[in-house]
Amino acid sequence: MKLKESITLGFVFGIASVLVLVLQSHLFQEPLIPSSMATGDLDNWWSNVFSPATYVVFGLGIIINLIWFIKASVSRYKHSKSALSAQGLWWLLFFIYLIVTLVVFAAFTHFAIDPDKPIKGIFEASCWAANFLILDVILLFWLPTALATPRTLRYIPPFSMSLRKLIGD
Repeated sequence: MKLKESITLGFVFGIASVLVLVLQSHLFQEPLIPSSMATGDLDNWWSNVFSPATYVVFGLGIIINLIWFIKASVSRYKHSKSALSAQGLWWLLFFIYLIVTLVVFAAFTHFAIDPDKPIKGIFEASCWAANFLILDVILLFWLPTALATPRTLRYIPPFSMSLRKLIGD
């Protein structure tokens, strides 16, 4: 990876990390979202379900990005058609990340919530959380790969060409 790509990766992943780890926490802990759960056991749900799921998803995002960027850094292609073979790997990593994210959230929800003590507003909170976790996959995998993938594979992530043109790359 070149210096520019490394700086872009660090910057984009840093911004995504702040959004995922700080902003989402703030939105749930204030509570700004979901407002109807404010009278429920939000702290219990937050500490036992959403917060640990977010950290697992964040860690998985680092691993998935490492796999992609190592592959992109060591791969050498003579023709753009041969580079398109990496598109399957990108989509595989994306869907693995997305599915594992949702499974992790479902597992934390299933094992952390006491069925004898239902939490008021849990469905609404879970819907918000699932949407945030899907957004996390986009912020932590698609955005860094779309903006910082090295030259040979830089246009493999979907919409990366448009996004790079938009920012002047």
